[in-house]
Amino acid sequence: MSPENTEHGQVKVRIKSKVNFGGTATPIEIRNDDLILIISTSNKRVFDLPVGVYEISAVLEDGKRQKQTVKVTRSEISNVSLEPNLPSQPEVPESEFKFLSTEQIQGLETPTQDSKLISASRNVTIYPEDGFWIVRHREEMEQVAYAIIRKGNELYEVSLPISAGNHRLSVTCHIKTSTERPKSDLQISISQTRSLSSALERLFISGQIGSAARLAGRAIHTLMNVYIDPTGVILAALILKKTGRLGAYQNQLEQLSTEFPWLPDAKILLANILMGEPNDRERAIQLAYEASQQRILYTESFSILMSLLRYAPEADNVALCHKALTNIAKIATDVDWNSIYLCKTSTENSNA
Repeated sequence: MSPENTEHGQVKVRIKSKVNFGGTATPIEIRNDDLILIISTSNKRVFDLPVGVYEISAVLEDGKRQKQTVKVTRSEISNVSLEPNLPSQPEVPESEFKFLSTEQIQGLETPTQDSKLISASRNVTIYPEDGFWIVRHREEMEQVAYAIIRKGNELYEVSLPISAGNHRLSVTCHIKTSTERPKSDLQISISQTRSLSSALERLFISGQIGSAARLAGRAIHTLMNVYIDPTGVILAALILKKTGRLGAYQNQLEQLSTEFPWLPDAKILLANILMGEPNDRERAIQLAYEASQQRILYTESFSILMSLLRYAPEADNVALCHKALTNIAKIATDVDWNSIYLCKTSTENSNA
């Protein structure tokens, strides 16, 4: 592009999104024909640019950077529209009566089915649809929900990112029961109806931590006070920890630990903050010990708990640390570290 070029055209960018205020606050990048970044903004959508070829891009809630090349011509308006490429996912049914018990699901299974449900925690119900199980929880939570699933020769005992809610506001997840590759790993994802939490999950898995952190800071208030999605709040908090911003949300973690005592991940993250203050270390270790006695939701939380206990200052309650480490050591060797949700794996002829 010639630096003497004074002819201009206009580019209008539209982001189709269910997060970041309908995409109006999603950061976008504009690069010239040499792919040099010339504009980076999150609040501007109309640009006057010299005539030439540009690449417009944004990281969206599918966890990918979506791009479009546009040619700017003199005195013309070029429209660019970017939207996430989300995988197909059956919708959550409106009627709670379409959800089946574990026993009913087992009665529907066929010999050729790729994934088979062995058992699930109490009050878990499932709606089978189009190669998926849509999973919800009927009653108040007593612990993190889980399922034990056989896939090929592997048994997966996996925590599920769901929580209690009425049938119209169910905090559900999707488990893929049919895959093109029989030996593929178990696939669990937050239902796309939970748009904020689903976006955080995809950004986290894809490693787009910067974009995830920008979304997470705003999401915590919404997921605690509007949609009531505590498992989504924990994911936002884990992302903020990765970017060194979790300390500002100590009050929210205190509230989460009190209102959702069945969710130990909140205690783990709170303990991680408190461990940095000498006067709070005794309480931090107590919280860590309590969490070690419960079923943990996220693999990242489990990893944080291990590190916290292993490197706790020796002057603190060593005996309680050892008890907590003994608790988590019982499953540590069987943890699937590639799973976002804490998952213990074993072969079919081993103890599940």
